[in-house]
Amino acid sequence: AGPLLTSLRHVDDVPERRLPSVYSVLGGMTLAALVPDRVQFGWIWKELSQSRIGSVDELRELLGAMGEGFDLLAEQLPARTVEHRLTRWLPVGTSVVNRRLKNLRVHTVIVAGSEGNLL
Repeated sequence: AGPLLTSLRHVDDVPERRLPSVYSVLGGMTLAALVPDRVQFGWIWKELSQSRIGSVDELRELLGAMGEGFDLLAEQLPARTVEHRLTRWLPVGTSVVNRRLKNLRVHTVIVAGSEGNLL
């Protein structure tokens, strides 16, 4: 997903855009699917299912807030940063970890968590 997301930055090279970038929307959706735990998902679902939009102004306000959130993601975690981490840090980190894994004297290594969706 990372390389695909970072390639979307080229789609966003549009001056004076008024909508959130493709990268920020898809990146936000990806993070929303991977990062929250069950409790956070429950809170998000409750907020979404109980919110009622009664007017065009309320809809405009909601969409504006969502747009600001997506823009914040693009500012705080730009596609170039993700690309750098995927192409420069990840290969180095995995080579270090992989060299150490073969020195473990166990039959099985389990990496697990009870709440996180990222693993």
